[in-house]
Amino acid sequence: MLSSRFTRIPDLAPLAGDPAMTVYTAVNLELYSRTNPLGFLDGQWQEGQSLGSLGLQIINGQIPFLEGIYWATSPFEFASTETGPGFAPTGGASTLLNSATYPFNIVILQQHITGTPVPEPSSYAWAASGFLLCLMLYRWWAHKTKSGSLLS
Repeated sequence: MLSSRFTRIPDLAPLAGDPAMTVYTAVNLELYSRTNPLGFLDGQWQEGQSLGSLGLQIINGQIPFLEGIYWATSPFEFASTETGPGFAPTGGASTLLNSATYPFNIVILQQHITGTPVPEPSSYAWAASGFLLCLMLYRWWAHKTKSGSLLS
């Protein structure tokens, strides 16, 4: 069962260059959300930043110490192996992305968010206030209907 934990997944793209160039991403969401739900740098990244400006490199399709997410220059397909991640690039292992040899800067184009962020503590106070108001209105209504003076 997948976690409902708040998770940020970066969507990468080449900066400038050939518009036909695509960076493909495959995510093992269960592993990714369990081990690094905010992505690299513990979520200290934003759309528009380049991997180079963040001091990050992709080596053989992965950023070191970031589990459950892979990048390649060819699409991924499901591959059922007992020891693998469950998917592989259709162009083979040679198409796993290596940012050091990739001809363009790689930027965070956008992010995909899963799960629900934890509400701020102040929203709990509003929810509790609303609940108490409903309870008071119910008790008022029950008292008025018992006494038969709902319209009085």
